[in-house]
Amino acid sequence: MVNIKAQNNILLKNAKFSYLSANYLSGVTSLVLSNSDGFYPYTIGASSTQFDITNTTGTTFRYTYDTTGTDPEIGENIQVNSQVVINGQNFTAANNGTFTVTAFDTNYFEITNASGVVEANKTLGTGSLSVGRNNFVLLGEFGSETSEIVTVSSVNKTTHTLTVGATKFSHSQDTKAYVLGYDKVIFYWNSTSTFSSTTPITGYIDLQPDSLYTVGSDSVHTTGFGFFHFYNSITTKDSANSNAVPFASFAENSVKSILEIFYSLLNDKERKLITDTDSLHWLNEGYGKAQNQLNLVNREYFIDTTQAIATVNGTQEYSLATDFSRAINVYNEDDEINVNPIDLKDVSSYNYNTGNTVRYYIRGGYIGFSPVPAKVTNYSIRYAYKTTTVSSYYENIDLPNGNFYCVINFMLHKAAIKLGKSDAINYLKLFNADIEEMKITSFKQNDNLDSWSISDSANV
Repeated sequence: MVNIKAQNNILLKNAKFSYLSANYLSGVTSLVLSNSDGFYPYTIGASSTQFDITNTTGTTFRYTYDTTGTDPEIGENIQVNSQVVINGQNFTAANNGTFTVTAFDTNYFEITNASGVVEANKTLGTGSLSVGRNNFVLLGEFGSETSEIVTVSSVNKTTHTLTVGATKFSHSQDTKAYVLGYDKVIFYWNSTSTFSSTTPITGYIDLQPDSLYTVGSDSVHTTGFGFFHFYNSITTKDSANSNAVPFASFAENSVKSILEIFYSLLNDKERKLITDTDSLHWLNEGYGKAQNQLNLVNREYFIDTTQAIATVNGTQEYSLATDFSRAINVYNEDDEINVNPIDLKDVSSYNYNTGNTVRYYIRGGYIGFSPVPAKVTNYSIRYAYKTTTVSSYYENIDLPNGNFYCVINFMLHKAAIKLGKSDAINYLKLFNADIEEMKITSFKQNDNLDSWSISDSANV
């Protein structure tokens, strides 16, 4: 039987969280947070809040607070893509329901409703207007025996009080409360590393909050690849699928393998004091440092695919790719020539003569061309991309010549600091020595052969 692990703490990356403001026994249904911003669902407006509902275009309907009754403060409480649950007592039934906000302003929001009806001066009455649907919150950290996931049915933003299903455990003041987008996970199998939902090996399994992982088991297949994705049982929405999980062994440079090596170098007492979150942060910090150092001596290794840009008449600057770090080459595809750079300070004067040979400059997240383009011209940009991070057990560390092992020394350095050990500096020295060796031996591609000399652009 093959077990596949879904790494629960992936869901905590960039998740909104707050803290319990008091101690709570088990069995409670009301929890007060230090700050409830970002927690859902919550009700806005009151019985006297009055709306005019108009059809702006097609199936788009606008709900406008007409300043009568309690102000729902739409501009502060609603965003594009927010879910709104409309249940106005005095609204036509077709105007009630659960919708996704497509636009909003200070006093109105818009939704798509093919069955909407125009009406005016309608109050909420005994009904309600809620932002968000019932939601899931993790109390504590994944991996703790008393952590649990509760369903939130309402949030009072004034008192920061969550109404939840009865808790199973007691929780102390300052326990973290995380907003979770999903509460279940499902596992799949495929013969190749390409995701397919054709062969599920489990149904939807509840996340296991007392573990770092939720585990699915395959008793049929011994080779191939496993996948998983998370699922929200209220909204019925799925997350993106995971990377392929090989049923055979992981690559040596996988996050899983590196973490296992790192943990094997700690004793049992030390291991209990180092969390997976700590380890992943340290791994990414060391990986980022290694990538930055490699970029100093090897201009080829982290070059991404080219970005295509077509200039238009009168527009000088264009957005660069979000992972852009520095330009390697700018090429005019129409004239089949390289474009030379120009210093930003010289652009204004160079613009005056429209007959000047086109040059490019980089300004923050933009590339500009001087003189100002007067026609459509197609350019391609080759660039070094920003340092990447890993967040999943199944991703790989990409450094040349097996140099991913250097990251382990950096992780041991950070662990020694946390554990108060005196040899932290020694691990840092080992890491730096590994980095220097990687820089010296880093190769560049030349006619498909490895060149074992320092790049001509090296700065070591």
